Amino acid sequence: MGLFDTVILGDKIELPEFSSEPQNVVWQSKTIGGHPLMNLFKITNDGRLTKKEKSYRDMTDEEIKEMAKENGYDSWEEWEESDSKLAPMDSWKRVVDEEWWTDHNQHGSFEIHSSTKNIDDYENIYWSYEVRFTDGNLDDIILLNKKNYLINFYNTKNVFYLIRINYSLLIC
Repeated sequence: MGLFDTVILGDKIELPEFSSEPQNVVWQSKTIGGHPLMNLFKITNDGRLTKKEKSYRDMTDEEIKEMAKENGYDSWEEWEESDSKLAPMDSWKRVVDEEWWTDHNQHGSFEIHSSTKNIDDYENIYWSYEVRFTDGNLDDIILLNKKNYLINFYNTKNVFYLIRINYSLLIC
């Protein structure tokens, strides 16, 4: 599994052979910039790749106290000293201050992929596309892979196992 980046698509972005609305699907990539860091990217309607940026701030004393109260404690210190399974962490004292989109000025290509289940005519299909940019502008989106697969869940001692079987293997 590992880290990945999420890619959302503008309303006018179309994908080859994907007749449904690709904006309703969560797309992932592990190849934007070579190091996925759980960033959020968007391919805009005008063909630019943008990245969501955030700035953070420390919570005020009132916000910290309110968070403790929402979790059933009179103070942050009381919460830290409790036997709660969900003990507070200092990183929770930082919150998003502002969010904005910046142009990533992408040059080159990256892969996006997703799986669709029960979306229009696409049941249990893995999709993979190469998205190509030149000097920051979207050039092309090419279908790399479209695989059917079956999903079966087995419950053994409350542990679920997911088995993916390619249709191509069933032909043998």
